[in-house]
Amino acid sequence: MNALSRRAMTFTALALAVFAVSAASPLFVLAALSIDVVRALRASRPFMALRLALFLWVYLIAELVGLCALGLVWIGAGAGPSRAERLLRASWRVQTLWVGALFRAVRALFSLELVTEGLECCASGPILVFARHCSIIDTLLPTELLSRQRGYLLRFVLKRELLWDPCIDVAGLRLPNAFVARDQSDTRGEIRAVGALARELGPSDGVLLFPEGTRFSREKRRRIIERLAASDPAAHARASALEHVLPPKLGGAMALLDACDADVVFLAHSGLEGFASVGALFREGLARKVLYVRAWRVARREIPADSEGRERWLNEQWQRLDRVLDEMEAPVRAVQR
Repeated sequence: MNALSRRAMTFTALALAVFAVSAASPLFVLAALSIDVVRALRASRPFMALRLALFLWVYLIAELVGLCALGLVWIGAGAGPSRAERLLRASWRVQTLWVGALFRAVRALFSLELVTEGLECCASGPILVFARHCSIIDTLLPTELLSRQRGYLLRFVLKRELLWDPCIDVAGLRLPNAFVARDQSDTRGEIRAVGALARELGPSDGVLLFPEGTRFSREKRRRIIERLAASDPAAHARASALEHVLPPKLGGAMALLDACDADVVFLAHSGLEGFASVGALFREGLARKVLYVRAWRVARREIPADSEGRERWLNEQWQRLDRVLDEMEAPVRAVQR
């Protein structure tokens, strides 16, 4: 499906959804409260249905406002040879504000406390950012922490399905991002597109990659380990040693390292595991949690120059990230016991 047809569908669906949810908001609130009261009486669960209903409304309004803002900056970018640069910068600001609004809404509605450590390592760029991925929310973290708070114009590696989100569709295709198809049997074209993101990075630029390629879950970890047991004993041993992350997919990360001389920042976070899906969020009753974020930076001169050495280095750093996550989650496990 081409972009015009897709946007005709998604923009219409968004307008109808905003109208329907806003018009029926009293019923939504009443139904959500009823569900929460019943759950609280039966199992002392925190109010989650109401939180989810309010976030749905915030998300839809943010989408609508974001689309309007993107339309205005397209008009306001004017004409002339510098139009493309003005449009890029203005669209980046809209994206940053949009993500920031959603992130603050999540923190407020779910009473999340944010604790960060090591983010001063991101004081200057360019950088490649390799981050953990376990949640539908953690995609907001890099934009909030690096773009909104530190001014980085991040280039993202995103799954192509996200083009069905209207704001991501418009802003994401204006900005230098790579939307990759994860179901391709031949991934060479996707890897080349990822590598192209790292070309001509400036001091305020960065590239964000989730090396796992998908959200972590215990079931996905089990399937990967079972598959590797018969095909690659060495990879099986590495994957089995990882408790909190999936083994990194090497193609995209190696392409980025080949394309530039930027340092690499690793971004670990704990506390969003219950946001893996809307259903998981509702079942686990995630609220009043602490979101821990820890970052560290590896200078380019410390990264091996050869492909085999780089692959070994990335696996070692991913093992370190797994150990960091184990340290982060230790206080939670102690409370649960």
